[in-house]
Amino acid sequence: FKNMSLSLEHQINKPKTHKGRRIIQNRASKLIENDKNTLLIKGGCTSETVTKALRNITCLKKPLAQQLKHRNPVLPFEDLSFIEKMCKKYDSSLFILGCHSKKRPHNLIFGRMYNFELLVMFEVGLLNFKPMEDFLTAKVPVGTKPCLVFSGSAFEDDEVMKYFKSILIDVFRGP
Repeated sequence: FKNMSLSLEHQINKPKTHKGRRIIQNRASKLIENDKNTLLIKGGCTSETVTKALRNITCLKKPLAQQLKHRNPVLPFEDLSFIEKMCKKYDSSLFILGCHSKKRPHNLIFGRMYNFELLVMFEVGLLNFKPMEDFLTAKVPVGTKPCLVFSGSAFEDDEVMKYFKSILIDVFRGP
C-alpha cells in the first residue's frame, strides 16, 4: 500500500478541457519567452497621488498591464499569499502595489516574482509627482517605452540599487 500511495502523490493531473490545455501550453517553457506582464494593485488605503501614479503606469504599459479595480488590504512585507495568488491568476511576473499611510505616505512597492514566488521587493516613496494629465500633450500611444536615466555611481556600485535598476528596466521594457 505504501508504494501505491507514493505513486498517486506524484501523479501529474492532465488537463481535461481545451482551455486547460491552452493555459498549460502557454505557461510551459519556450525558446523565446513571453513578455513580462505587470499586475497593478491598489492597497487598502491609497491617496489620490498613488491612484494617479498607478493609472499612469497602466497607460504606459497598456497591453502588458492588468490593474485590479478594487482596494485590497494587503500587507506585502507580512503576508504575500494574496499577491502570489493574483500574480498566478493573471500570469504576471511583476507587480506594483500602491499604498498610503501616515508613517509612509504615497508609496509604491515594486516586486518581481519567479515561478509565482517572491524574488525581490522594493518600497519607493513618491515626492513631487505630476500626473500625465498636467502636461499639455496628446495621449500616450500604446506600446510607448519611456526613457529611463540612471544618474550616479550608486546604480553601478551598490547592490541594492543595481537590483532596483533592473526591476525598473523590467517593468518598463516593452515587447
